[in-house]
Parts: sequence; structure tokens; C-alpha cells
Amino acid sequence: PFVLGPLSDASAADQGVGLWTRPGTGAGVRAGVGVVELEGTTWTYAVICNWNPDVLRPRSAVLSTMREIGSAIRRSL
Repeated sequence: PFVLGPLSDASAADQGVGLWTRPGTGAGVRAGVGVVELEGTTWTYAVICNWNPDVLRPRSAVLSTMREIGSAIRRSL
């Protein structure tokens, strides 16, 4: 959602955006936490989703929803 270079999670900003993230995964769990900085404004976020790991279909919906949340954060900056 942030359309940054693959090494943007580093000490230097990419396209004026500082982004520091940590993902987490497990059976039926996806999580993402991070800090976004743009023009002196800093946002922190956490997204944690879980579902029955025996059912594959919800995983696609969860990942899509997490992407939508990332896009909403980006639009808010």
C-alpha cells in the first residue's frame, strides 16, 4: 500500500516516507505493526487477524482486508 522500495524499512526515508514494520504469522494468524512518518507526523498501527487455519478461504479475505487497512493508513497521511 505504501509503494516504497524493498529496503524502505531502514533508517532512511523513501519518497519522504519513513516506514518501520514487523510482521507476524502463525497458523490462522497474520499480524502487522509499524510506525509511519511523513513530514513530521508519526502514525503507529497494529493489525492482527485470526481465523480457523483448517479453512483456506478466509485467509484470502484476511490478507485482502489487511491490505485495505494499509491503503487506508496511506490515504490518511
